Amino acid sequence: MTTSTNLVNGLDCRIMVARATSLVLTDISGETNRVELQFTNTLENIRTFGSNWPNRVGGLRDVTIPFLIYYSTTTDEALELLRTWFLTYPDESRIVQIDIPDDTPGSDRYTIPCKLQELSINAQSGTSAPIEVTGTWAIHGEPTISTIAT
Repeated sequence: MTTSTNLVNGLDCRIMVARATSLVLTDISGETNRVELQFTNTLENIRTFGSNWPNRVGGLRDVTIPFLIYYSTTTDEALELLRTWFLTYPDESRIVQIDIPDDTPGSDRYTIPCKLQELSINAQSGTSAPIEVTGTWAIHGEPTISTIAT
């Protein structure tokens, strides 16, 4: 099989998060360098008499989105938005929108209602690297996957 000529990289992915329950999305791409969409389908084994092989039934689907941002002291950036969400509105669902490979027509757009499941600030002494903040968004409703038209 020949190598695909349609491979893309993640250099220009765009990550947007709703600020509060509004539909206004804030671009946090400038403080983010990793986002992972984890789609899972819960499967259960069914074994019946007379069969050596299992059958599987599923249907319970889930999406979690681990991410990494960098600690910033500027307001209106990713950490301030996410920390406020976690501490002040812990049960609130917000829209997370991820455009891959970028936000131009033809790219994939994932629009996912989420709750902020965890947020971890990983400060370390002995390094001059920026402080990494990791977290996970967990789906709260049905995702939409579309192609950016304009």
